Amino acid sequence: MLQPIKLPDEIEPLVRLVEDTAPEEIVESVLQRLRTGTSVRDMLTASALAVSRSCELPADHHGGPVHPVSGVHGVLRLSQRLEGDDQNVPVVQNVALANKHIHDVETGPTSMLDIASLMTPDDGSATIEEAFVSALQRRKPLAAERYLLAALSRLSPDQVLECILTVAIPRAALDEHHFNYVVFTARTLDEIGWQWAPVLLRPPVRYVASHPALYGAYGFPDDYVDEILRNWRDFSSIEGLVDEFRLLQIDLRQTTGADETTSVGELARCIGSPENVARIPRLLAEALAGGLSLEGAGEALSVGAAELFLRCRHASPDEVHMHTAINARRYLLKRENLGLRTKLLALLSWNRDPEVHFANTSIRCVPEHMCFSPGADEATLAGLPKRDQDELLDAIEEAIRSHPEIPASQARKGIQDLIAWPKIRHTLALAEQYAVLGYDPAAFFARVGVLACEDEVSEMHGYKFQQAVYEEYHTTRPDYRWFHLVSVVKHVACIFCIRPKPIYEKVVATRAA
Repeated sequence: MLQPIKLPDEIEPLVRLVEDTAPEEIVESVLQRLRTGTSVRDMLTASALAVSRSCELPADHHGGPVHPVSGVHGVLRLSQRLEGDDQNVPVVQNVALANKHIHDVETGPTSMLDIASLMTPDDGSATIEEAFVSALQRRKPLAAERYLLAALSRLSPDQVLECILTVAIPRAALDEHHFNYVVFTARTLDEIGWQWAPVLLRPPVRYVASHPALYGAYGFPDDYVDEILRNWRDFSSIEGLVDEFRLLQIDLRQTTGADETTSVGELARCIGSPENVARIPRLLAEALAGGLSLEGAGEALSVGAAELFLRCRHASPDEVHMHTAINARRYLLKRENLGLRTKLLALLSWNRDPEVHFANTSIRCVPEHMCFSPGADEATLAGLPKRDQDELLDAIEEAIRSHPEIPASQARKGIQDLIAWPKIRHTLALAEQYAVLGYDPAAFFARVGVLACEDEVSEMHGYKFQQAVYEEYHTTRPDYRWFHLVSVVKHVACIFCIRPKPIYEKVVATRAA
């Protein structure tokens, strides 16, 4: 007889609160629980479990569990950096989004069934691992879920990830969420405990084993979709670079050091140049074969990605995956028991993500004089008033708040077409000045983190971006950190102007009351 999946008694009531509370009451309910002793980690655990077991996956990844679960790591870490009642805002935003999707006619409610694992391969495979990968490759989602449960009972988290990433990395060319959803779910499990993997990993596995929407619903031109398909079909060229440069045979250096500063900077500049985007895999492979460490290659890709992001004229709060996808890859590089081949393929294939292609297209399809530069010129920086740290933080916030408002309904309809307004250049110059003056990064990230809590349109993209850039800043050598500092201001400026923000405003109203 079919049975819904059951959760332990200690978490079930909190999960049911997320599932059963009416959307118009969820903010007050969550705040009441947080203010009376429920921990942030427990609330986010309940949110992730609820949206995973009671939501359907949409084909285009907007809605359902994809973004609420992927956002848990960023939400938790941002909450820890904030003070007072500000700590609760990102948590409420996450739970409210999960609750919204559970009650949305397009995605919920549904019920995750308690299914039996497939402990014996039924397709002729020699091992569970082979059968699991085969089910993913053949797009057999239910079989893949059953093999997942078997794998979780026998294998380590890294071994399970290895199986999923074998298929998810090539399919990221079709939809970056095939890769990002898997990795950010792993990061969520790192935070709340891998005992929840049998629930939280089932939707990502089903997503990887399903056909993507191929972006037809977004109105992108046929040649853009054709390019995505070509990148997917041509994954063998990425694998070929591993063989051509003998990256599995040579003694690859793992950790970086001060001796790589110049090499990292030169490679980052090449990666951040729009004309080189198609060459990034070969540039990385050549650098690794020439002695650059894995960490150094990841850092160069991170800085180059930030430079490309700053060159882009788009103002969509969803366009964060240049940063989050490299942040996810650098996270994989740190997992000691993950295979080197998987790490290399993930690193070399970053430029195949559709958003990287979209960003590069947006840069190259406008007149040169309309393109953004990655940094302000010396005259602009010299002309800025000299302010102390607090005054400059106030000026950055004032500049962000002064950008024109865009109705949320209008933004959501054509979000990929939003273009950054010219005055954002001044806002970014202020952020660059902050970096040049060497002011406290902790104070900076706390200030922009509070502003980012007003994001209600990007489905956790803003929170993932905040944490990704925070981590990239702190794992990048000082010479190049300013790229990340300025990037986060650009993104906050893009999200801040979209209104209304009913959840945030309701939270603020409860403080006043």
